[in-house]
Amino acid sequence: MKAKDLMTTDVVTVVETATARETIEAMVRTGHRLLPVTNDAGRFVGAVTQLAFVRLCLPKYAEQIGDLAFLPDDFEPFDHRLEKVGQVQVSAVMDRAPLTATEDTAVVELAALMTLHEVDTLPILRDGKVVGIVGLQDLVGEIVHPHAR
Repeated sequence: MKAKDLMTTDVVTVVETATARETIEAMVRTGHRLLPVTNDAGRFVGAVTQLAFVRLCLPKYAEQIGDLAFLPDDFEPFDHRLEKVGQVQVSAVMDRAPLTATEDTAVVELAALMTLHEVDTLPILRDGKVVGIVGLQDLVGEIVHPHAR
């Protein structure tokens, strides 16, 4: 079985000039935590995740400190960043070299890529354009309902 047998072909993408607000709205609407990013010509240029936007809201030192339980619930720098994040362009936070696969990638290879790199979604490309997406839920679905597609 190959990626083309498992992938979702009705893929929502965002252009690299989209704002974070527009992108997050698309993520909420579709339930996807990762969206492929394209240029104006429709070519794949990267991917953006919900985690990228959350990271953008945190002060730089947050990941170094780790436990921020000592901060008050209404920590102003975080609240201020939340307000500003919506205007940031996707191109500023996207991953320009995310893990991808092709339609002919074997499902076992998709599973290995996802587990080794700890990603839950892979854009599927053909000639530099997004033709599908495979998520962990697709792989798990195949375990429960083999060859249901």
